[in-house]
Parts: sequence; C-alpha cells; structure tokens
Amino acid sequence: MLDWIDAHTVPYLITGLTLIGGSFILFFWNKKWAIWMLVLGSGVLAYFMAILDPFLNLWDEQQHALVAKNMASNPFKPMLIKEPVIEYDYKLWIANHIWIHKQPLFLWQMALFVKILGAKVIAIRLPSVIMHALLPYLVYRIGKSVRNETAGFIAAIFITLANYPLELVAGRYSTDHNDMAFLFYVTWSVLCWVEYVRTKERKWLIWLGISAGGAVLVKWLMGLLVYVCWFLVITIKNNFKFWQIKQYFVMIRPFLISLLVFLPWQIYCFIRFPKEAAYELGTSASHFSNVVEGHSGDWDYHFVKGFQALYFRENYFLADWMPFMVLVLLAIGIWKMKNRTYQLFMGIIVAFVYVFFSLAATKMNAFTIIVMPIVLLGISSAFVWFYELWSKYIKIQIVSYLMLGAILWSPVTEMFKLREITQRHSLDFPHMNDFRKEEIEEIQFIRRLEAHYGDQKIIAFNANYTVVGFIPLMFYTDYTAYGHMPSEQNIQTALIKGYKVVVIDRNDLPVHILQDDRLDIFPAFKDQM
Repeated sequence: MLDWIDAHTVPYLITGLTLIGGSFILFFWNKKWAIWMLVLGSGVLAYFMAILDPFLNLWDEQQHALVAKNMASNPFKPMLIKEPVIEYDYKLWIANHIWIHKQPLFLWQMALFVKILGAKVIAIRLPSVIMHALLPYLVYRIGKSVRNETAGFIAAIFITLANYPLELVAGRYSTDHNDMAFLFYVTWSVLCWVEYVRTKERKWLIWLGISAGGAVLVKWLMGLLVYVCWFLVITIKNNFKFWQIKQYFVMIRPFLISLLVFLPWQIYCFIRFPKEAAYELGTSASHFSNVVEGHSGDWDYHFVKGFQALYFRENYFLADWMPFMVLVLLAIGIWKMKNRTYQLFMGIIVAFVYVFFSLAATKMNAFTIIVMPIVLLGISSAFVWFYELWSKYIKIQIVSYLMLGAILWSPVTEMFKLREITQRHSLDFPHMNDFRKEEIEEIQFIRRLEAHYGDQKIIAFNANYTVVGFIPLMFYTDYTAYGHMPSEQNIQTALIKGYKVVVIDRNDLPVHILQDDRLDIFPAFKDQM
C-alpha cells in the first residue's frame, strides 16, 4: 500500500473531488451555489495536498518555514538562524542570520498561523490552502466579466485541479508558498483591473493598489505586472500617442496605493539591515542579465524545454504536442472575449510574461505561473465557443452539456495527474520523491533529540540528517543547529556562550570529536542507541 493512502488523507481527496465534480453538475442549475461548492472543493483538495508530507520539503520550504517561525515572535526581524553562535556569511541565504532573500508578505501569513497553531508543518501550508481555495473564485469572476460565466467556471475548475499549484501547496516545488502567494495576489490584481474596466467604480482602483502592492511584497517588481499591461492597453488603444499623458492619470491612484503597501518595507530594510538589503537588491536585479544559483536555460526554455521537462506538462496537458494546441486554443479564446480592451490586456499579459522570462538569463519553471489563470481562461473561452457552436444544432441542453463535460474530461484529468501525486508522495517510488524516507526518519530523530535534552540550551553540530537537516531541527525545536563538524573555535565560542555542545553521530565522526569530553555525542540512527 502506498504510504500516502490511509484513513487520514483519502477522505479529503474523495471529498474534494466529489465537491468539484458536483459543482460542475450543479452549475447549469444554480451558478452561485456551484462556484461556492467549487471553492470549498478547492480548499479540501488543497488541504489533502498539504497533509501528504509530514515533513518540510527540500529546499525552499524549510528555509521559509524557519523564517516564518522566527517572525511569529518578531515579525519585523526576519531571521533564519535566530541566534548565530558562530560567524556566518550574510550573503548565504541557506545559512545566514538576517533573512530578506524573499519579500515578507507570504512569510507573515505563515507566521500568523505558526503563532496560532505552533511550529507545525500544517501551519506553514495553511495560508497556501486558503489562497488555493479562493483562487478559483477570482478566476471565475475574471472569466465572467471578460467572456461569460461558463468560460469563467471552466477556467476555475482547471485552476482548481492543476497539478503545479497543488504541489506548491504541498511545498513540493520551489519556491513553494512564495509562488502560491504570488499567483494569488497577481490574479487578484487582474480581477480588480477587470472589475474597474467593467464598472468604473473607484473602489476597484483601491483594491487594485492593495493587491498589486501585495504581489510586490511577495516576489518583487513583477507584482506590478497589471500596471505594465494596463499602460500598454491604453497606449495601443490611443494609437501610441504617449504625449497625451492625461490618458494615464487613472493609473496614478492605485499605483500610489501600491507604493504605500510595499515601499515602507524596502525603506525599513535599508535602514535596519543595510548590507543585507543592498546585497539582495543587487541579486534581484541581476536575475535578468545573469544566471543566479545555476538556474540557467536557453531562450526557448518556457516554450519547449521547460514544457517538456516539467513546467508545461505540470500546468496544462501531458502530450508533447500540446503546447501548439494550447496556443491555438488561447488565440481563439482571447479573440472571443467581449471587447478589444479585454482582448488586448489578456494577450499582452501572456505575451509580456513569456517574452520577459524567455529573455531573462535566470530560468525557473514557476516564473510564468502568474499567467496560468489567463492561459486557462483563454482555453476555457475557446471550449465555450465550441460549446456554443454545437448547441445551435443540439437542442437538448443536457446532451450539449454532457458533451462539454466529456470533452473537458481528458484535459482535466491530465492536469490533475493523480498518478504523479501518488508517486511523489510515496515511499514506493524513491526516484520521484528525493529523500522521503530520510525526511520521515528525520522527524523521529528530532523528537528523540528533543526528548533527551528537553529545555536545555543546545547547539547541535553535524546536524544534516538529510541534505540540510539542521534547518528542520531548528524549526521543530528551540535549539541552534549547524550542518558542519565543529572546529575548536566553534566549540570554545559555544561553551563561552553557555551552550551544551552536541555533535550528531551519523557514523562519520572523526576520532578527535569522539574523544572530546566537552562534547555530547548523540546518535542519529536508532541502531546506534
């Protein structure tokens, strides 16, 4: 039996899928109840994903979780190693002290749940569960305005079942909850723009400023994407008359609100943590012109190599020829949207993101995920166009509706990828789940260590049960930990500061460590005890 399948997880999977399927059946009778059923189903399904792994995933989720834990008690001082006993490199985001490698909003969200629930894995993932639950509603509202309710609802089902965001909720892909939050806030900003264009109500400009500012406060300046696309739409519609600046005045109020949302934190960081802030700003700026941390790729990474290797197959459909089909459906779907303003905006936002990240030197699979809802909406709009065509000839509505469901079945199941989920979260497929066995054992080891030392002031060395095991040790306990062997200077410094120095024995300790009476040797594995 696969270890992810048990009485604890399966009911959530079955309930979530039942609610999602039921919402599709209900939609043509009661649209309001159908969308809320879908939202509930999305939340339950996301919760199912969140409880599949009882440990923090490598790499990013571990760092994000530890920083969020420390922010729960000190929200304006983001820290990785809370009490650095030995010297550290402030540029090394995987083992430094002040941690501003990412913007703080998604960390604050996680810190809030850690404050409420304690340092637990589910506390780290619950904000992503909630955002995933709300995401189909945002997509539905966008689709309802730019095309019709049916297109919006189909796109909402697509985004609910899409595998990549679900695995972000599970913390399985980098950069996990950071990208989930970015997807949510960018989609929210697009909805606010769409609603303002539709209604001209100023409240939507306020919400646009807040949501776009929130997006920046998650993943930096690409969060202002909605303004770039809005600027281009206005410019194109006015025949590129840039000098007529009054046409852009409507953007000023929401943009100023966005500045008020994200700028104070940047100023605060440069005042409070000047060297870290200067370094991280330079690193962020270099993503476009330089390959950062080995994340390289050719110009066609997001169109061919990225699709075939991971990204496209995870987000849309499985077959290698599907990118071309998606482009055709996207073009048809955008063409069938209600007016030229929506057509321009949706076309520009997809094109801008893919062109920008294709030109950027640094490549990562999730960079283009922010336009996933728009791509799915374009595909859904095309499907609705086909549905409208055959409905003219098939007078029995239920038959036409069933045909739509039959056509959607294949892409929906391909996007969900239940088989891949079972493999990634199961001990039976080690080639798909990295260090799952070791990560489960690591939790047991940490509990043994905590039971042995209790509330003592501990610093643990050689604490890499897995690749970066010293991070989870600090998340689950109040101890300080490092992955390397202690030097004589490290030992002396720790003892002077009042720490009990513990060295984890993974059957790799040198003789001088084993014979040092100042040190506690704690076995990593049960068979050593």
